Amino acid sequence: SDLQQLNFGGCTIVSSGLFNTVTLPAGTFVMTRQPVQGNGFAGGSLFIGENIVVQGAGTAKTIIDGGNISAVFIARPGAGKLAGILQATVRNGLADATHPAGIDHQNGTLLLQQVLVTQNQGGFAVESYGTDGASLAQTTIAANRGTGLGFYAGGTGNLTIVNKIGRAHV
Repeated sequence: SDLQQLNFGGCTIVSSGLFNTVTLPAGTFVMTRQPVQGNGFAGGSLFIGENIVVQGAGTAKTIIDGGNISAVFIARPGAGKLAGILQATVRNGLADATHPAGIDHQNGTLLLQQVLVTQNQGGFAVESYGTDGASLAQTTIAANRGTGLGFYAGGTGNLTIVNKIGRAHV
């Protein structure tokens, strides 16, 4: 079998050869790493690369909190690849008025499934830019503050929304 599993700090990483899944248990995970001087808003962010999926235990159970110090996620899967966040809350990200505070995605496909993006402050809560687009399923983007508020889709990729819950401000 090509399946490999690592455990550390209560988190599990499973690699199937095609995708790597980071499973976060129930809990609130608050980011404390300050952005590095000269690295702008991204220095303290969590990075999601090629074919990585972050799997939580549910929006009320797994909370990824930016600590109001930087954007929460930077997703850069690359063209034809996937970055995903499933069953989690993404909150308290911080960015300037021109950058996303919750999730900053470029190139490749962004998948948000059963995700709550809330209480982020910056240009947008979520930004997806590139040629492959984004897919949101049962995802809520609400109660964010900034110049753009909700979701920004740029580039030539498609935006797919399935079973929208709440107010998206797309």
